[in-house]
Amino acid sequence: MTDLPVLDALADEFLNNYSRGRILVAVDGPDAAAAARFADALADTLRGRDRAVFRAGAPVAEAYRADEDRTGLRETLAAFREGAVEDGSVPEDAALIVDGRFLLSPKLRGAWHFRIWLESDLPLSSEAYAAQVAYTRDEAPRGAADAIYDVTDPDAPRRVWSDSC
Repeated sequence: MTDLPVLDALADEFLNNYSRGRILVAVDGPDAAAAARFADALADTLRGRDRAVFRAGAPVAEAYRADEDRTGLRETLAAFREGAVEDGSVPEDAALIVDGRFLLSPKLRGAWHFRIWLESDLPLSSEAYAAQVAYTRDEAPRGAADAIYDVTDPDAPRRVWSDSC
């Protein structure tokens, strides 16, 4: 998925809006594998532009409506903002790209500088489908996104422009 014009355009937008400082990016969507691939490709694109990039995957809560413990994720984000991570220090102008489901919930959406929502046609189990429907209906992650991408074809993601972002 690397070396795609759509990722170059996203990197241009990102670097234009966030040229300095430690930046937190969320990549959310129902397809965890697609979110990880997209986040990895974005990280590679930004690294190709001499931006320091760190990657992380957020754990998925077993049940969407459960009062999941996001303490570990919040600690990771705080350590990054402060410039200290387990394997060394964080440069001043680095980005942390985190992929995972439910990252754009109201409980977390304020933690991110840039929010990406991914859409695809991945078939979900009935339990995962119910959780995803409730999440998209009740918490409107698509409307909270700064950018929306259709990743139905993982080798050719395309930006979706709508009134929601």
